[in-house]
Amino acid sequence: MKYHYSLFSLVIFAAVFFSLQPKSFCATLDPIKDEAGFVSVNGSQLSFLDRTGKLVLESSENAIESNYSKEDSDDIRSLHDGMGCVKIDGKWGFIDSVGKLVINPKFDDVWPFNEGFAWVKINSKWGAINKSGKFTIEPIYEDAFAFQDGFAKVKLNGKWGFITKSGRIVCPLAYDEVLHFRDGRAAVKLDGKWGYISESNKLVIANQFEDAKTFRDGRAAIKLDKKWGYVNFNGYMNIKPQFEEALSFCDGLAAIKINGKWGYITKSGYVAIAPQFEDAWSFRDGYAAVKTNGTWGFINSFGKLASTDQFEDAWDFENGLALVKLNGKWGYCRSIGLTVVMAITPQFDEAWSFNDGLAPVRLGNKWGFIGKSGEFKIPAQFDQAWNFTEGMAGVKKDGKWGYVDDNGKASFHWDNSPQRLPTEHLGPKH
Repeated sequence: MKYHYSLFSLVIFAAVFFSLQPKSFCATLDPIKDEAGFVSVNGSQLSFLDRTGKLVLESSENAIESNYSKEDSDDIRSLHDGMGCVKIDGKWGFIDSVGKLVINPKFDDVWPFNEGFAWVKINSKWGAINKSGKFTIEPIYEDAFAFQDGFAKVKLNGKWGFITKSGRIVCPLAYDEVLHFRDGRAAVKLDGKWGYISESNKLVIANQFEDAKTFRDGRAAIKLDKKWGYVNFNGYMNIKPQFEEALSFCDGLAAIKINGKWGYITKSGYVAIAPQFEDAWSFRDGYAAVKTNGTWGFINSFGKLASTDQFEDAWDFENGLALVKLNGKWGYCRSIGLTVVMAITPQFDEAWSFNDGLAPVRLGNKWGFIGKSGEFKIPAQFDQAWNFTEGMAGVKKDGKWGYVDDNGKASFHWDNSPQRLPTEHLGPKH
């Protein structure tokens, strides 16, 4: 089965590997979007580049150290909610989007800001602060995850539950495991069985399943008697458990596996595309990557082959383009009508998805940034490059780190203090 990089195992910039998650962005289960990881940078100041690659502030950094304590982040962002983190004398604080220290370093560990709040660790316990640095939720929890749609998962005395931004407990902290709310439902595990609760803490689907996924498009994949099926919001099993594996619905279709082959079904359980593929991604933007006879291609929603090239690897569409690998090199495809054609000829040793109209790519040992027509906007000259996020991208050259911002101006500048540099790494595809 094919997987994507929703969870990362973080190491020093140059070596980032990732944990396994389901195949499509639409099939992602529980990881929280836009949570951050960081690295510590020791040196006197930061260097920056504008969007053309011009150096605007020079740096004297020569040491980078991994310093990340959370294990379940789905990626690393340059900035989040307009806030970054700094580590000074062993403690963590926060800066704003222009580099001003707005929350003094006093925390043992931090999560990034999300929905206006950040989880911080002090004396081995987690609490939440606002952008003024005031505790809105006192540090009493053993673990906590960023707020999502107003709710956060928290752990106390070994059990999980949910709280609101005001700290109000939505449901008793009594569960062995929980997934985030989506479409008004959250999967919860109790005594080894999964069920679903509503946002008002009503048990709407009894704990009875061996495994469960979050709701998407009004359906949730559940596992019962070692087979996967689907339930609706009220718990009605409109698609009986019968599949060896099942992904969440996306674009009205869900990938399912029967007798070792992948196909697709509709929300009513009708087999729209017969199981015939060795592997498959979920549909995205009307297309899905599928594997046949050891090579990858794309099909449209009618199940027809949409691409003529047979790739060594292929990923789903994102921002109008899909990464593909041919003859050991990475390039990009785009869709025209009901077909998928090559947009950027495979030529890169590594390539990441586009963000803010640019994508980091590697030629040999050097990274640069290309536009959607394939031309280099910033020449391949960096030892490492990270995706643009909130208008910024981190780059490394000659042992020094710098930034590109959307306006070509330096956004941060610190002197004579160790820094925690927020960064983006969506990761190479393998």
